[in-house]
Amino acid sequence: MGRNQERNPPPTLRQPELWSDDFNDFICKCVIKDFELRPNVLDLLQHPFIKQVKNKEKLLQNQLIELIDLNQQVGLIEKTRHERIHTKKGNHMKNQGDSDEVEDLATLEVLDENTVTDHLQNRYERDMIYTYVGDILIAVNPFNVMDIYTPEHSTLYIGVKRTANPPHIFAVADIAYQSMVTYSSDQCIVISGESGAGKTESAHLLVQQLTVLGKANNRTLQEKILLVNNLVEAFGNASTVINDNSSRFGKYLEMKFTSTGTVVGAQINEYLLEKSRVVHQATSEKNFHIFYYIYAGLADRKKLAHYKLSDSKTPKYLFNEHIKLGPDIVSNTSYKEQFDAVEQCFKVIGFSLEELGSVYSILASILNSGDIEFAAVASEHQTDKSNISNGSVLENVASLLCIRSDELQEALTTHCVVARGETIVRNNTVEKATVVRDAMSKALYGRLFSWIVNRINSLLRPDSQGEDEQNLNIGILDIFGFENFKKNSFEQLCINIANEQIQFYFIQHIFTWEQDEYLNEEVDARMIEYEDNRPLLDLFLQKPMGMLALLDEESRFPQATDQTLVGQCLQLTRRREHHL
Repeated sequence: MGRNQERNPPPTLRQPELWSDDFNDFICKCVIKDFELRPNVLDLLQHPFIKQVKNKEKLLQNQLIELIDLNQQVGLIEKTRHERIHTKKGNHMKNQGDSDEVEDLATLEVLDENTVTDHLQNRYERDMIYTYVGDILIAVNPFNVMDIYTPEHSTLYIGVKRTANPPHIFAVADIAYQSMVTYSSDQCIVISGESGAGKTESAHLLVQQLTVLGKANNRTLQEKILLVNNLVEAFGNASTVINDNSSRFGKYLEMKFTSTGTVVGAQINEYLLEKSRVVHQATSEKNFHIFYYIYAGLADRKKLAHYKLSDSKTPKYLFNEHIKLGPDIVSNTSYKEQFDAVEQCFKVIGFSLEELGSVYSILASILNSGDIEFAAVASEHQTDKSNISNGSVLENVASLLCIRSDELQEALTTHCVVARGETIVRNNTVEKATVVRDAMSKALYGRLFSWIVNRINSLLRPDSQGEDEQNLNIGILDIFGFENFKKNSFEQLCINIANEQIQFYFIQHIFTWEQDEYLNEEVDARMIEYEDNRPLLDLFLQKPMGMLALLDEESRFPQATDQTLVGQCLQLTRRREHHL
């Protein structure tokens, strides 16, 4: 370690002779590159340079305020001068040097919406897709493959200060990793943005860099962790109007490390899976990727009949006027390749062949379930009753689920009501039976998805360690993006609210907490006006009068309808107006 420090010394001040020995030594210790040798904050607070500040805080604070004001004035003069030169001479290169090369927008003199978007636009046009804003990295999706994620780039961003290289997602991974090891504290990286912004790809790149930094003890573990995202995305992602590979669930991936920074495992938590997509997709949208992959893959292996799937008729849950089973699904080379890749992911992570067969059977049973049809039957009690009109499909579903067909039929066409301690069996109408069938399909897929995630977690759980060994975590949150359609689904409403909550956290982090700290320390700083989305969150999340609380309450009443919910919302509106 000592020799490494000699070969790779920390950077020094540009003109050390202008500064005292104490200050030079303090800066040297602050920027030691080797995080194992770098002193922590408590050590630095005991440094002679810092200790001499005692009892001079107010004086130094005033001097700093004066210095900041002076620098801002100089900066404005320089900015005006550069603009005058640019206007007079039309010097395009000079203009680029002054504005486009700003890698951290927090350093700008003027920070408004137009200035930010202009800088991002200028950088984007020059293939600079990453820009910092303080602790935040803005990534603008280039919608093409860029040669900036090679092993050479990966090495560039390991253990160096942030300003040493251009802004990059690998730098975010490195900051999180070094902070975790240096301060022995868990870290979290939140990825936010609209649908199609590139969040899923960013999550992949973060995992890729963190596995390099974590130097897994064996390549098998490293390979498993890298494949986790691919596997869950095959089941949780789908093609939408905006994005061909849109995450339709919230994913929180937690990578686990030893106290010395070696990656030892991973764990996933999944939220808000858009199960309604299983039974219905909006115009020009598709079902979850895995349904197309499995159909093409099983057809290629001549196994469709084994899983009771047709080679000529498109299942109802996949039916789309723009998609035909033969040319568009069964013959799709990409789907076949993806099926092979998903199967390989299952095997490498550690799923058995028996488990793999069960997954295929459940997926096939869901596709078959959509084709179960009901017909109305007049019963002796003159009440609506339904029966299954295509018994062969019912037999196929029951066979794939390894249950009796008569039990499945009863579950779909009847329901139980408990009244005064007695259980009464009532018949389902055709409409009710159809709703029950779709609910069963959604529940099956949701349970399958959760089982796969839990199985991954058990297979990637760290080996038992000594009692003294501390596990540290870096979490990566990747949720499906904010979207605003003419008609939003309930799932999209929920995820939009989640995105608003993340936005609220950013606002707190950037503005509220920082400005509160200025006030507490009596720093004379100009307060920045910003738009607070707290009232919007309160509208949905406040208890007991928020929209979601009202929905929960109304759902408990047996006779509740859409109209009664609207009535409750109108009452809420009147109360709010009266309160105001």
